[in-house]
Amino acid sequence: MLNEIITEIKKAPKSIIEKPKFRIRERWNMPLEYQGQLIMRHLKLCSYGCGIPHYFFDLAEDILKSWIGILYAIKSPILAEGENIIIEKLKIEAGTFTKEEAAEEYEQLNNFPQHMLPIRVFESFAGYGGASFGLRRSGIPHVVVGMSEFDPFASQLLSQNFPNIRNWGDITKIDAEELPDFDLFTGGFPCQPFSSAGMQLGVDDPYGRGTLIYHILRIVKAKRPQYLLLENVKGLTQRKFADTFENIKNILRELGYGELAYAVLNSKDYGIPQNRERLWMFARLGGLPAGFDIVPPKEILTHRFGDFLDQDPPKELYLSEAQIEHLKVKHHIDSFVVEEPLCFDVYNKKIKKDALCITITQPEHNSLRVIEVPGEDGREIVRKMSIDEQFRFMGFHDGELNYEGQSYSQMSKRAGNGWDINLVGKLIKHIFAQL
Repeated sequence: MLNEIITEIKKAPKSIIEKPKFRIRERWNMPLEYQGQLIMRHLKLCSYGCGIPHYFFDLAEDILKSWIGILYAIKSPILAEGENIIIEKLKIEAGTFTKEEAAEEYEQLNNFPQHMLPIRVFESFAGYGGASFGLRRSGIPHVVVGMSEFDPFASQLLSQNFPNIRNWGDITKIDAEELPDFDLFTGGFPCQPFSSAGMQLGVDDPYGRGTLIYHILRIVKAKRPQYLLLENVKGLTQRKFADTFENIKNILRELGYGELAYAVLNSKDYGIPQNRERLWMFARLGGLPAGFDIVPPKEILTHRFGDFLDQDPPKELYLSEAQIEHLKVKHHIDSFVVEEPLCFDVYNKKIKKDALCITITQPEHNSLRVIEVPGEDGREIVRKMSIDEQFRFMGFHDGELNYEGQSYSQMSKRAGNGWDINLVGKLIKHIFAQL
C-alpha cells in the first residue's frame, strides 16, 4: 500500500504539489521514500500504544494528512475505499513491535538530533549493502539515494534487497555531477592491496584496486557531502602504506574535512563472536567537534561460536572421514574431538578454544572449518560453514538478506568482503550522537 501511494503522489502535477496547504515544514526537504519510512515507524509505534516522540509524531501526522490531501486533489482511485481504510491498511503493513523493540525505537528517535533529519546516503562499493543495513540497525532516519557496485553477482544481490535504489555501477565511470545530492558518503574500498591475506602492493596493485580510494575522493570533491564513512583492513595503517594513508588524510584536509577520525574496531568487542578487525574512518565537512571519539564503548561478549551455528546444516558441507584425516595430517592436529562447537583456523593450524570465529574471508582463502561435538559413535565431525552462518557472524538476522539464486561461493565472497552490520549500526549511532 505504501509503495502504491508513493507512486500516485509522484504522478501529481507540480501545481498541486506546491499548494501551500500541502507544503508541510521539513516535508519538502525529504524524499517521498523517507516520508513513507517516517509514517510507517509512526504507525508501528502507535499500534503498540505509545507513538513516536512529539516532534516526529507531529511531522508524521502532518505528512500523512498532506498525502491524503494530495490523493484527494488528484482524484486517486486508491481512495475509492475511503481514507480510513487506507490508513488501516498502512497500519497492517507497518506491523507491530514487541515491548522491547518499541522501547528501543522510541529511544532512538527521541535522541536523534532534529536538525539532521533526514540523512541522504550514497553507498559506494556496496557489496550486499552493508552500510544501508547498518544504518537500519542504527535507527537513524535516513534514505539511501544511490549505490555503486560493479560486480554482477553483488549487483543482483542489491537489486533483490534494494529494488528501488539505483546502482550507478563502476565507480571509475561515474560522472559525479550526475549523482543526486547526499549528506553521507560511505565506502569500503577494496582491501586486498592492503590486506595480509592479499599481495600487499597498495597503490601498485596490478588490478588497480589500490587507487580506487581516489575515485571516492574525486566524488567527495565534486559533491561535498557533510559526512564521510570509510572502511578498510587495518593493514592500511601499517608503515608500508604510510604514504598512501597520509595522502588520503591530506586530501581530506584540503577539501575542508579537517582531521580524519579513525580506529581499528573488532567485531568481538560489539556482540559478535568473530575476530574481525577493520579500520573505520570518519570525517565531517568543516571538521569534527572537540572531544569527538570514533570508538564506541566496548561490550562484554555473551555469545560463543556455537550460538551462531545452524541447527541442521546442509549435508553437503560435511567432510568425509578421509578428508578429516587428511586435514589432521596436513595441519598436525591430533584430534578434532571437542566439548562444544569450535572454529578450526586452517591458516594458523589451530582450534580456536576461545570459542571465537576467525575472520570470515573470501572462499579462495579456505581459512576455516566448523568442528562439531562428536555423536554417540565418537566420530569426529568437521564441515564448512553455511551461508546463513557466515551472515550471522556478519551481524544479520535469519531471513534479513534475500540471497535467492546466489551460489555458495558468491555469497561467501560477499561475506568475506562485507561489513559487520551489527558493528556498523552501533558505530553510526555512536558517531551521530556526538554531532
